[in-house]
Amino acid sequence: MHRYGQEPSRSAYNMVGVFQLLGISFLFWTAVGCIRFIFERIESLRALSGEGSRAALILASLCGAGVSYALFVLILLLLGITTVAEPSVGLAVFALWLGCASLGAYISGRINAHSPKIASALASAASFAVLVLTAGATLGVPALSTANFLSFSIGLLSSLVFGYSAGIVARRFNAYDETRVRALRESAEKSRITKEDIAVVVAAHNEEVSIAATIKSLLKSVRPEQIYIGSDGSKDKTVEIARSYGAHVDDIQPNRGKAGALTYTIETNELLTRYKGLLLIDAD
Repeated sequence: MHRYGQEPSRSAYNMVGVFQLLGISFLFWTAVGCIRFIFERIESLRALSGEGSRAALILASLCGAGVSYALFVLILLLLGITTVAEPSVGLAVFALWLGCASLGAYISGRINAHSPKIASALASAASFAVLVLTAGATLGVPALSTANFLSFSIGLLSSLVFGYSAGIVARRFNAYDETRVRALRESAEKSRITKEDIAVVVAAHNEEVSIAATIKSLLKSVRPEQIYIGSDGSKDKTVEIARSYGAHVDDIQPNRGKAGALTYTIETNELLTRYKGLLLIDAD
């Protein structure tokens, strides 16, 4: 606190500066959060545009127009611009508007992958219309004159040109995304494991009672040549029964234990190089 007529202390200036900085920071991060939210929804909205419907086109255009107008107004508030009294300020504001309109048009083109250039142009035209209507409601409708008509025409034409250009850029990025997604899908298809890519390895030791039921169960899912039986020193009819169903059978003598029988069967038949996956099961 300071008395009337005295110079405020340096701490008072610092306090005002801190609150101004916090206010600007809050508005800035609020805008960043809104834009980030919109971009996170782009992929879900693009699913609608795949069919090329009018609803998707309108939705994408309105989304871009909303971003353009909101970003433009926010920047004006941050800069403290409320009126345009000088021509230089007017040109700067118009350039700022074209930048915001281009960003919104680009977002529209990215959302609507079916018709990105049309969506971008519509977004620019819509945002310009909203800007004109807002200015008219705030400042009053200007008198109809050649100068005003020329200014309106230049503004609309500039918005359409910048919007269409942003749509071209968005279309190229959309094409890049489609190529990348297609490559990922092809790679996923190549690495996909089907039941034909799997070998079933069974370690069996004197399992003549249960080996037939086990193989019959496996044959419901895989072919006989995909079944590999490692008979670990069996003394009964395990080998004969397994071979009668068309399975590969390794008669391992003497017995090596379950782990040894599995390892022998896998290495002898080179299963790790011939198949993408191995299924190890018990004989019973």
